[in-house]
Amino acid sequence: MSAILSTMEIFFLTLVSFAAIFDVYLLLAVYNNRKDSFRFDYGHEISLITNLSYLLTHPICLLMTINRLFIIICPFRTRIFSQTRIFIYCFIISSLFFIIMYIPYISECPLNFQESRLEFISDCFPGQHWITNLQSKYLLILPLTSMIINLSVVVHMKAIRQGFYNRYIVNKKKNSTSSITLSVGISTNKQENRMIRQTFSITIYLSFYSIVSLAIRTFPTRYSELSADFKCFIMLFRLLLGCFVNTIVYYFETTSTRVMIRNFPEKAKKKKSFVSIVEPTALQPI
Repeated sequence: MSAILSTMEIFFLTLVSFAAIFDVYLLLAVYNNRKDSFRFDYGHEISLITNLSYLLTHPICLLMTINRLFIIICPFRTRIFSQTRIFIYCFIISSLFFIIMYIPYISECPLNFQESRLEFISDCFPGQHWITNLQSKYLLILPLTSMIINLSVVVHMKAIRQGFYNRYIVNKKKNSTSSITLSVGISTNKQENRMIRQTFSITIYLSFYSIVSLAIRTFPTRYSELSADFKCFIMLFRLLLGCFVNTIVYYFETTSTRVMIRNFPEKAKKKKSFVSIVEPTALQPI
């Protein structure tokens, strides 16, 4: 990757983190004494966009994790995670999570940011919409699952680097298909290093998210006693880290996706110029 980012790369990074910037603006509005009008006029909409963008990072991380695992298990079956299918998977996940978040938004218990707690609280607090309740209890399963799979992948890649399979498995079963799978699974050192960087980045993010979530859930009283600035830092760091990791891993570290996105404006421009050239000839009299 070039040291100087192209305009398209910067635009893409800004687009991915755009929803997270809403959180920053919301908190700035709170601390600049504009919280009442801003919160009641736009709080529900901003909270919907914020939670949607934040929660989407977890299934996207799980999708990336499955992609990494699939590369190791079935390195030649690339069609399952082709460019088109990745967009389809992301569209399905985004649509599903939008529906899940939109149902509480149109109910009597929509979420809104409460500046005194630095949390998103439902309007019917202490009650919650049943979807919000399920989300609060079981959403942690996604990052925990991704973290376990990513740790397993890291251990597997470390074992390959240390020659564990060659010493204890391949030499004992020279004619088995496992040796063929291992030799084919990692084709070059460059691909191996890239996969380790991707997996390590995802694991760090998921580990931080899981540990902080468990700590907040286990010690809610201690968390409420923390200073507002520290809670604000934790909240913003968790929100922005997800977008950052997904952008780094799925864009900057994935050549096919980066090339496809960077070439899209050029293809659209060529298609437009082709149409502009063809149309006048079609109108000429015979």
